[in-house]
Amino acid sequence: MASFLQLLKLAVRQSIGPQRAPRVPEPSAAMEQQQQVRDYDRAGESKLALSYQAVLWFLSRLPADWHNGRALDVCCGPGHFTCALAKHFPMREVVGMDLSAPMLQAAERRVCTEGLNDRVHLIRANALEIDRLFRPHSFRLITSNNALHHFENLRQIRALLCAFEQLVQPGGWIVLSDLVRLRTPELNDRYVDVLAGDYPQQGLGQLMADFRASMHAAWLPEELAETLPAGGSHRWEIIVPRFLPTIQLIVARPLATQTGSGQAVTPPDLGASGLEWHLLKLSLLTARRLGPLG
Repeated sequence: MASFLQLLKLAVRQSIGPQRAPRVPEPSAAMEQQQQVRDYDRAGESKLALSYQAVLWFLSRLPADWHNGRALDVCCGPGHFTCALAKHFPMREVVGMDLSAPMLQAAERRVCTEGLNDRVHLIRANALEIDRLFRPHSFRLITSNNALHHFENLRQIRALLCAFEQLVQPGGWIVLSDLVRLRTPELNDRYVDVLAGDYPQQGLGQLMADFRASMHAAWLPEELAETLPAGGSHRWEIIVPRFLPTIQLIVARPLATQTGSGQAVTPPDLGASGLEWHLLKLSLLTARRLGPLG
């Protein structure tokens, strides 16, 4: 576990000087190597659980009526977040979508193990063709976690966000999360070493390597702000911690007023606890917000 002093040193280094780290794109949009699938299938044992829990915690605080709704989890991987969404929120159906067949096989096993076959359904598809798969206004919630940095360019992300806005209901929500590229290449590497230095001992060496590649491929909040739609049915914003941006949330809030009394949702607990979780939650409560640019 990262110590407070280690995180403080990272925050200080991040706050001093200009952004110098160039973006290094991911080598592939889909993760299909056997070791990648095995490691991501164990993501609940890694720091990824922190980001999943953060998004679920954020969702539990929204003024939304999830009862009997449909949710779409895009780029769902082995289904950790997809299943957690179905378990902790009163959705009628959660659809998980991914391009990788091996990842979906792992997700199918998870769905069966957790007894969610009646509410979770999985499909293999390319996210860039999502507007051909579903009718407009099909979902009350659309999510995607740690996926935007896999897209080749901002034009693709802009098209994806516009498609999401067409697929979500007027009173529904879109909540996406991803990593943030830090100020220098060395700082990105140090951040990975601090948070994931014990991964190889846990048999998660590939996950650590992928984490490192993802940090260098991650988009800056200011870059993603250029892709946010404006003037539609939702108000888009990016929520990012001020000092050490360990996560960024890309959120589309409905302009329409929701109907229905809603149902209280207890903040889910995926086992993430301790200093890292409390600091992450505090950082989101005090985060800065960016709207559409241009």
